[in-house]
Amino acid sequence: MSKQEMERTTGVRLLFVASVVTTGILYLLVVPRLYFASELDRVVIFVMVGWIPYTLLFYCLGRLGTTPTGMPKMRPADVGVALFVVAFLVSLGFDRWGVTPERVPEAHVIQLLAILVGLGLFGWGIGRRGAAIEELVSDTDT
Repeated sequence: MSKQEMERTTGVRLLFVASVVTTGILYLLVVPRLYFASELDRVVIFVMVGWIPYTLLFYCLGRLGTTPTGMPKMRPADVGVALFVVAFLVSLGFDRWGVTPERVPEAHVIQLLAILVGLGLFGWGIGRRGAAIEELVSDTDT
């Protein structure tokens, strides 16, 4: 492994650790504390903010955990985006009908899980593709 590859891997590993820590703090400490304190409007904000490190976490898993032999298809990322959009639109539809997360949080749990699965698939698909591109670029450099 060359010095440049080692530096890139170190950067992805640092991003992975930061994403795990941030996601853990948000979803295991902040969100439950706000939920049990009945500050449901702030819970929604922190859940949505947590989507960014969660997606980056799966991006890093895709970069570090796969060794593609060719250019992988983007199907997981496409399915992830579609699942995210559909679940988000269903959640917005519930809001329109008066079933907001602040009033009936249980009604939005399935949409939240679908959004998280969608973001995970998106991040992992992009990470796999990034690993393949990096492999192709490093092969042409040598």
